Amino acid sequence: MSIQSFYLTRRRILGFSIQCPACRRAGDRQRSASGDRHVKHGLIRIVSIISLVAAQRGRDARPLSSFNSRHPMIRCVFLLAIGIGAWCYGAETGSTAADGVTPECLRLRDSLQRIHGERPAFAPSTKADAVAHGEQQLALVLRDRPPLAVHLKTSSPLRSRLISMFRTNEGRKIYWSNAISDEQKNEPRATTAFAESGEARVSVALSRNQVPLTHDELLSTLVFELHNAGMNAPNWKRINERAAAKEISRDEYVRGTAALEFDAITATRFFYAYDFLPWAQLHNIETKAGNWWCAEVDSVDDYLAKYVDRSAYPWVTYGPQYDRIMAQRDLAEKRFDEALRKYEELLKSEASDEVLLHDLINAAYCCSNLSRHDEAVRHLQKAVKSAVAKRDNAELQYRIAIEQGFLNDLAAARRSFLSSIAAEPGGPYHALSLQRRISLEQAAEDRAALKRSYEEYQKHFPRDPYLKTIQAMIEPSESSRKSDK
Repeated sequence: MSIQSFYLTRRRILGFSIQCPACRRAGDRQRSASGDRHVKHGLIRIVSIISLVAAQRGRDARPLSSFNSRHPMIRCVFLLAIGIGAWCYGAETGSTAADGVTPECLRLRDSLQRIHGERPAFAPSTKADAVAHGEQQLALVLRDRPPLAVHLKTSSPLRSRLISMFRTNEGRKIYWSNAISDEQKNEPRATTAFAESGEARVSVALSRNQVPLTHDELLSTLVFELHNAGMNAPNWKRINERAAAKEISRDEYVRGTAALEFDAITATRFFYAYDFLPWAQLHNIETKAGNWWCAEVDSVDDYLAKYVDRSAYPWVTYGPQYDRIMAQRDLAEKRFDEALRKYEELLKSEASDEVLLHDLINAAYCCSNLSRHDEAVRHLQKAVKSAVAKRDNAELQYRIAIEQGFLNDLAAARRSFLSSIAAEPGGPYHALSLQRRISLEQAAEDRAALKRSYEEYQKHFPRDPYLKTIQAMIEPSESSRKSDK
């Protein structure tokens, strides 16, 4: 019998291919990865050979339904073969569904492995403090983003995986931040902020353009930012240092940062294919591949080639970031004119409230060093509107008072010092503002105001040596009184 007639006869007898659809689509790599699946397919092949031999011996290659009573033994063999084949086929598809690994999962995994290679190894820390930190941060996430709590409250492999992701590859802690407020305008969908220590903070918005994000969108964005923080902390630092040293151009910086984010996208795709999608299908949770960057699996070159519009991501996101690095370089080298020009251009572009706050403060610092104190006051007053934290407000009011002092507007400066104290009573700028206010009152020879300031200072800072200085201002020495007479 020829090879062609063997396959033709096999298909006519069994009515379907001896491979299950999942493994036929997934390819030999996935099929050989599972020993059980390999054994089941071996049984199916044996059954098909038995059927083939029986059919050839009976000189009849017609389908089973056409056999008549002249071949009872052959019909029994066919029934037995089809039964075993159906059992193997059913066991194969049943085991796939039991753990949630459907043909869709296998196809996606095969595409990821073909384009990105094998999934990077992940070894979660089993130390008690690492687990406790992850549980604490995930609890904060569920408190601030209630839609996620629907499926992550109870213990599950997915929850355990997320708990282990609140650490960078270097072992640094990743913290949840509820910094993004839906009331604030110009806020991004999510952010990752790195500290000098290597630790990071991630934040995810609850809605985008006033439209609430679904559970699927919230989780995919959180997983992406955790990967971004966990994998890229040293890489972000390195590319920023190269930009500050002028080793790379603006375009190279933008493409480089987008490539770093693509690494986080790749890790998020693997998370979806291996962790979330099987779990979601096992529990009948609705999910969309597009929310996880899996609608189209592309390489980094294809990914970057799509972004040619310079009025969109990543140019409008990381182009201004490069300009800020250059402005900060000018500021450090005391080129205040150049730095101010860059900051004034940056202030014309859209930015989050936090970024806008830093741009305004740095622009005011440049103006102050250029003796343009009226402009410095205007920048700082705008910064007050963007400040949320009490400490920031206290510092800004203090700086405004200093600039107003340079303008000889003592009444306005005194009011600003009072505003600084009111913003954060007992804070670090409380004592500084009081001392500056006392200096203004001494210059104005306002003894009554000096006495009130002394009492306030004594109430908040009873052990501060500066009290003696104030007391000397209020009660001049006897020699001074005699000379006055």
